[in-house]
Amino acid sequence: MTSSSFLELQQARKNLATTQSQIENLERDQKQLQEAISSFEDNQSNLLRDTSSLFVSGQLSQQEPSVQWAFLKEQRREEAERQSRRETLQSQLDQHKQQLQEKQSQAQATQLALNGLLSSASLKDETTIGPFLVQFSKRMEVQKQVDEREDSLKQLFPDLASLKDIKELLQMHEAESLPAAISKLKTHRSDLIDQRDTIRDQRQDALARQADYQEANQTAADTQQRIAFARDELVTASKRYLTLKAAITFLTEQIEAFRKLNQGPLVQYTSDYFQKLTLGKYSGILVQPDEKDILQLYACEEKSEHKVPVTQLSEGTADQLYLSLRLAALRLHMANNKPALPLILDDILMTFDDERALAVLEVLRDFSKNCQVLIFTHHETIKSLGKKLDANLIDLEAA
Repeated sequence: MTSSSFLELQQARKNLATTQSQIENLERDQKQLQEAISSFEDNQSNLLRDTSSLFVSGQLSQQEPSVQWAFLKEQRREEAERQSRRETLQSQLDQHKQQLQEKQSQAQATQLALNGLLSSASLKDETTIGPFLVQFSKRMEVQKQVDEREDSLKQLFPDLASLKDIKELLQMHEAESLPAAISKLKTHRSDLIDQRDTIRDQRQDALARQADYQEANQTAADTQQRIAFARDELVTASKRYLTLKAAITFLTEQIEAFRKLNQGPLVQYTSDYFQKLTLGKYSGILVQPDEKDILQLYACEEKSEHKVPVTQLSEGTADQLYLSLRLAALRLHMANNKPALPLILDDILMTFDDERALAVLEVLRDFSKNCQVLIFTHHETIKSLGKKLDANLIDLEAA
């Protein structure tokens, strides 16, 4: 048996198994479709029987004609849908039957072809195919090894055409001369291998030197190109730097002008309130940028030019500064928004002593000339200070 026949036998066996599997699937689908059609016909018979019973019992005849007509119309529509569904199932069943017949014919043809291959391989039946295929595969592997050995011998004896010629040449030499001839061939083979390795090393060295020359040339070209790119980038960056510097200078001047224009009233009002609330200890506040050009708020002492950062103020003084800022902001807001909304304060004098609390109440009394000021407190001391200023006192608990 040839290798091509062996492959045909394998393929025929595979095709037969595939076809048999497809036949089983088709038979299963055909059975399911037949069961669906039978179930559909049973349901149709039951529905017709139920409909007839409605007429016989008189339940439907007692209804209005319009109701009877709607019921019959709906029954006719459902009957048409069932008939369409049955025809679809029947069409699918016919297609499966046709496919099943085709697959059975294909299986018969494949079985005949397989029987022919079994006969040509002198095999009794399909049960002997497995061991035969294993044995034939081993035989092909052995034949492959024989062919490889024959190719190796042909390389040693290139002048000879076939393995038969090599055998005849070996038979012409005496057995005693064969070891010497083999040794000579091995020595010649070793010399050829050494020559091959030397030539290979020389070739690799030449390729390496060529690669180094090419890399050096490419590196020089890349360096020149990078220098040109760097020069262009330097010119572009210089122009960009000068443009940005001019823009920054202009924006800084504009920001400073805007700051003076808009912060002037707020800073002035805050300074006035802060001086009154601190009883003259501080003359006001100052807004200046630090070394990072970030605006910082300072409290200016009255008797010296010393500037105190807000982070170094005591808790009471910081509260007085915060209240001064809030009152100044409200004053600016009320200048542009009429009427002014009431100002509601809840226990804002807890951290103030009596003297400074009275100063706060005096400032709020003046502030109340422009808007209503409501102060909530539960401290009797604040209540007493309010009486000194003739404030309108309301006791919520008494009310």
